[in-house]
Parts: sequence; C-alpha cells; structure tokens
Amino acid sequence: MERIRVQLGFSGMLIWEKEGKSGGLCLYWFTGLYGNPDSSLRTHSWDLLKCLGDCHSLPWLCGGNLNEILFDFEKSGGGNRAPFLMQNFRECLNHCGLADLGYRGPYFTWYRGNNNSNLIQERLDRMLGNQSWLHLFPNYVVHHLRFRGSDHRPLLVELLQEHESPSIGKRRRRGRFYFEEAWAEEPSCGEIISKHWVASPKASARHAKNRMEGLFNCNEQWCTDEEGMARIADNYFQTLFASSSPSTADLARVLDMVEPRVTQDINAQLEKPFIFADVKAAVSQMAPSKSPGADGMSALFY
Repeated sequence: MERIRVQLGFSGMLIWEKEGKSGGLCLYWFTGLYGNPDSSLRTHSWDLLKCLGDCHSLPWLCGGNLNEILFDFEKSGGGNRAPFLMQNFRECLNHCGLADLGYRGPYFTWYRGNNNSNLIQERLDRMLGNQSWLHLFPNYVVHHLRFRGSDHRPLLVELLQEHESPSIGKRRRRGRFYFEEAWAEEPSCGEIISKHWVASPKASARHAKNRMEGLFNCNEQWCTDEEGMARIADNYFQTLFASSSPSTADLARVLDMVEPRVTQDINAQLEKPFIFADVKAAVSQMAPSKSPGADGMSALFY
C-alpha cells in the first residue's frame, strides 16, 4: 500500500488491516469540500478550491456537498436558482480543470419537504476529477446511495479493473449527449466550438461515416470518381423503379387514375439545388432547444 501511495503521489493514507482473506480498506487522501451554505459567501469556497488547484498538478479527486448546482435542470421544485451562482460554480470548475464524474443511481442527492406541494430536490453532492485522475483511473463508477439518516445521499466512488463489473448493480450507461442552451450564454462558447469542432474525433468520425468512397458498377468494377459514382447510382435507381416495357396506353390509364398534387411550379421549386440561405432559414425557424438530432445538437448549436 505504501508503494502504491508513493506511485500515485498521495501525501497520506489510512489503512484498516484485513482479517484473514477478507475485509480491509485503504483510504488515500482526496479533497472533500463542503460548499458554504450562505450563497453570499459561497465564492469563498470556490476561491479555496482554486487555490488548491493552483498548488499542484497531480491527479485530483474532489467531492462532497458543494451546496450548488451547475444548471437549472439539476433542481426540482422551489424557486429558480440565480444564474450568477451557477456561473460562479462553472467558472471555478473550469479554472481547476475539474470535470463531473457522473453517477449511477437516483438523480437528486438532497431533498427538503415530504409531498408534491413543498418538495424540493437538488443535485448538490457530486464527485469531480481532473484529466490526470481520469487518465490514471479510466474505469470507475460513482454511486448515489440510499438516504441513511440524512437529507443527503452518500456517494461512493468504485475503482474497477478492466472488464470488471461494479459491485453495486450494473454500470450506468453513458447518457445521451445534449447541447445545453445555458452553454450558449458563455462568451467563449462560439470560439471553443469553432476551435474544436473540426478536430473533434466525433466530427471526424461523422464525416468519415457519411462519405462514400466508391461504388461497383454493373461490370463489378470499382469506381471512385464523383461523376462515375453519380452515373452508377442514377442507373441503379432508374432500373429499380422502372418497369420492363410499359406501353403508352398502359401508362396513360395509370396516370389518369392519379390525382396530381405537385404542380409544375412546385416541382421546379423542389428540384432546385439547396443553397446556404435555404439551410439557414430552415434552422432559424426551428425552436432553439427543440428536437435535437441524433448527435444531441439542437438548432441553437448550429
């Protein structure tokens, strides 16, 4: 245990010896923080956290009852949280390079009240880690445990070996990503997106996935030039949707039974190529936070 402590760079540890082949616990120091319950003094807690972060570059695990939420949706019931309080918290975590480690279990970690009319719930307790810690412990689960004589849920961080399952239930699946509307209020949001979007592995993967490298023609020859692929696709669908050899009389009888809905003017509009202004107008007409795509990006993002 001492050798591991030195390798991890921790300054201390506390050991409960095992009994036979079972039991035993080794606790290494981490930063446990209690956010000031007075919102007017809470910046003192963030200043302390920033000071600790500036003092080292080691793997860092931090957590506790921080008495603050990051976004509005982390609160249910009661009045709205003042935006500047959440903004101060986000700026502190950004300064320290700390990321929310997620969780498994119920969403809210604190409650007050006992019925729907006065019940308030918030996610005040969380675990945070910097990139060095995440690199050192890539396999972990944060558990939100049951209330035990307190209005706050206890948190448990479980470190796992590769391919190991959590000891408490099944590992929580990563939730679907959504672009949060509150992020757009950050002055640097646009600059960050522009800087990292092209280089993003997800964007690169999406581009690679959507790109057609080539097609086989009817002679089983591989074609990679755009004009050749266009001809192959056109011929394929012409053949697919064309009948063998219909007579003019047969076509006339069928078409006479179909009531036209698309006029020549409408058809001309539909066949026009898309331009940037068309796409911009369509996106601008969408509600900013409604109907995000499969990648979680809403109209506001674009």
